Amino acid sequence: MLSVILLIVLSESIYVYNLLPQDAQVPSHWNIYGNVDGKMEKGVGLFLLPGLLTFISLILIGIPYIDPLQKNIEKFKPTFNLFIFSFSIFFLLIHTFIILSSLKYNVPISFAITPGLAFLFYVVGVLTKNAKRNYFIGIRTPWTLNSDIVWDKTHDLAGTLFKSSSIIILIGVFLDPLYSFVLTFGTIILTSIIAVVYSYLLFLKEKK
Repeated sequence: MLSVILLIVLSESIYVYNLLPQDAQVPSHWNIYGNVDGKMEKGVGLFLLPGLLTFISLILIGIPYIDPLQKNIEKFKPTFNLFIFSFSIFFLLIHTFIILSSLKYNVPISFAITPGLAFLFYVVGVLTKNAKRNYFIGIRTPWTLNSDIVWDKTHDLAGTLFKSSSIIILIGVFLDPLYSFVLTFGTIILTSIIAVVYSYLLFLKEKK
């Protein structure tokens, strides 16, 4: 399925590249209100995201083969594969909005970003709850990597927090873009801090 998504993303770029004038520019950045405030030459702007998605996908696919704790990754590999697929769907969503904007369709990018992030963070929550100790995937603090007990308890809490974050992020669809931005990234930062601090407290408790 990943190869199909990569093909769709690339096909979109090729199709639109041939439609646009030679000197055309495509949107590359939006402000928090969904207004385009940055553009790129079409040859770069249309193929940057497909290239980036391909590069990141190859890294993600390769992780299970280079991690010293490969056997642990095998225990939750189906969930990890679900994350890779969901991540590529998120990229496809963003790229499609770039394509639509390039063709002068006035579709707010926030309609892609906020629901897309909410969906992605729910999948991250599922992945986190299922992840076993490894060096690349999950909450990798010195304390989780040192203990299976600390790892499992931290990821059980973090998984619940990430799933809850997805619901909070989705609320941003109904808010002013500025409030939505603050809510989204505030939730992400707070969730990450709680998970890290909790892993340290668990480590201290286990040490005693």
